[in-house]
Amino acid sequence: TIQFSTSTSKEFSISISLLDSKGNESSALSTTFSVTDTGTVIVGSGTAPYIYDLKLNPDNDSIGEGGGVAGIAVTIKYEDTDADISSIKITYDTTTITDTLSISGKSSGSLSYTLSLSTSTAKTYTVNFVLIDSKGNESNTLTTTYTVS
Repeated sequence: TIQFSTSTSKEFSISISLLDSKGNESSALSTTFSVTDTGTVIVGSGTAPYIYDLKLNPDNDSIGEGGGVAGIAVTIKYEDTDADISSIKITYDTTTITDTLSISGKSSGSLSYTLSLSTSTAKTYTVNFVLIDSKGNESNTLTTTYTVS
């Protein structure tokens, strides 16, 4: 329970993280809310999703594999107290891909996505993954590399 008082309408932000006995701190979960001068609490933008345990299969490739395009199976675990995840955003090089997801209504689980990357030349991609909820809140970013050699 968090107690506060205000005599005027005001917006508050709160961030919560956990600390274990070894000093490891979790990623912070944040939200904003407003309190009216009558004491009514209005929850603002909700809670951003949290993602973890990123896996790629395969996790690297050879030049020319797959006819020049690798189909990479991506698995990401997620938690979202609002259960309103609506899309995934993937960035690499100068490319940004945003796709709609069909997992709204689920507060946790594992999602699968197929990412296509070129295997026509040797290169290492740095790939970032973010989930976005229906209110526009973005999760933490998971980053990995994918090497074509």
